[in-house]
Amino acid sequence: MNSNDHNAKDDSAAILTGAGVGHGSAILPDRPGLVAEYWQGAQEKKLLLQRCCRCSNCWHPLSDVCGACQSFDVEWFPSTGTGSLYSYTVVHHAVHPIVQGWVPYTLCLIELDEGPRILSTLEPESGQEPAIGTRAHLEFRSIHSGFQLPVFRLLPNRKDNP
Repeated sequence: MNSNDHNAKDDSAAILTGAGVGHGSAILPDRPGLVAEYWQGAQEKKLLLQRCCRCSNCWHPLSDVCGACQSFDVEWFPSTGTGSLYSYTVVHHAVHPIVQGWVPYTLCLIELDEGPRILSTLEPESGQEPAIGTRAHLEFRSIHSGFQLPVFRLLPNRKDNP
């Protein structure tokens, strides 16, 4: 796409200023289709995943087609919101001015009990260092005018058994 074809309505996020997570702005999704369905669920405090009606494969991120059997017969279902910390990193450098007020923050990959892994942020716990395998549960953080963002919090001293 050349720069003359760019249209703000085609962006996958709306940048809003004047509110947010203590830093004056937030990036919010603003696109129809799969993304809209996912974020509508989040506003109802549900983490929605997709599942194939043919082979029962479950996945995230979103897709119109099952990656296992290529079926288009797909349904949405709510995750239990529990899983294990698969990986994480502490971000100390803002990669965009909008997240400057968030640093440092912990970016995490949670392996959900349903199988898929989801990229999110980890809510801080005083005195608890993240450890791979630690159980985590879903929470929602209100970031802008009540907009709900799915985040995770570690459960105290609980790891999956190998």
